[in-house]
Amino acid sequence: MYKIIVFTHGDLSKSLKNTAEMISGFNDDVEFFGIPLGCDTGKVLDQITTSIDQSEQAGVDVLVFTDLFFGTPFNLLMTIVNSHKFSHITGVNLPILLEAITLQDQKDLLFHEVLDDLVSKGRASVVNCDILVQELLRKKES
Repeated sequence: MYKIIVFTHGDLSKSLKNTAEMISGFNDDVEFFGIPLGCDTGKVLDQITTSIDQSEQAGVDVLVFTDLFFGTPFNLLMTIVNSHKFSHITGVNLPILLEAITLQDQKDLLFHEVLDDLVSKGRASVVNCDILVQELLRKKES
């Protein structure tokens, strides 16, 4: 069991939340935070650190997803990486989020194994469909 936090620019986290819940249902162990233009980023980071600290006190691992490598959410998390216990994957998309939600209750998986699996599956979820179509057409012609 682990908690998931999705931390993105603007309303992306809200949209991911709505879509993930439409597919997999509501989940108390997934939280979503966004940074709208002009917001107090310190307040948002305080909310996230409070959530991380509560999970740590409860003995629950925390996985934080951000949207952009070296974007504001990523950079804010880097300011607390030495003072709070969490794992961080950047480049969140819907497939990796749904996979993380699906794996949340898998008691036989070690947390670090889940992280490796998620990164691998996240990469695999990005497909150049032009190449896919060409391969399908070649197979059809064979």
